[in-house]
Amino acid sequence: MRHTPEGEEEVLNLVPNRTIYFDELINNRKDKAEQFVVLGAGFDTRCYGLLKATNLKLFELDQSATQQLKIQQLNKAHVDCSAVTFVAADFTKNDWFQRLEEAGYDPSKKTIFLWEGVTLYLSESEVRRTLETVRANSAAGSAVIADLYDFIFLKFINKASKVLEATDESLGGFGLDFSTNHENTLSKFVESENATSGKTYFMGHKTKKGTWMVVTEILF
Repeated sequence: MRHTPEGEEEVLNLVPNRTIYFDELINNRKDKAEQFVVLGAGFDTRCYGLLKATNLKLFELDQSATQQLKIQQLNKAHVDCSAVTFVAADFTKNDWFQRLEEAGYDPSKKTIFLWEGVTLYLSESEVRRTLETVRANSAAGSAVIADLYDFIFLKFINKASKVLEATDESLGGFGLDFSTNHENTLSKFVESENATSGKTYFMGHKTKKGTWMVVTEILF
């Protein structure tokens, strides 16, 4: 997969670079964890490729309609998904963790939580509530690997995206102000959730426009 050097990314490089950064962070942690939870899995396929051969217990959480469509397509393509535990959940509701635990999640085991392409659709309270729930119900050494976006980027996407218009979606409004000191901004947010930052990729920080998003480890 072609990608732009770290820090020089433009919006057109979002998907390939983001994928590469997430994969690197997952690869660095997968042998030290026992569970892998995809928060808002959508059509992510890591559990059927990158992680299929590991000893991780695999969970995918998403809204029921999306999840059922995904399972149908996996079956149609003859992709074995028997190793994945599917959990129908909505992060705007308070019962998503209860559903995960009922499906076999063990809070005492070190876990990787993958949160890719989700936070920009949620409000700040929903983002913080999700992180608080993870922190309260995961073993020491667990990590949330997430992407977080700059306010200006979110405003631009909301105005310019024909995809959002076509799907009747909008971005939830959660973002950070990376316009001045992007590292300090991220640190303050993560510390406010009683967590620490691990390996981090700030997209665009070497360009004139500056940082417009980050892929980071949030460590508990």
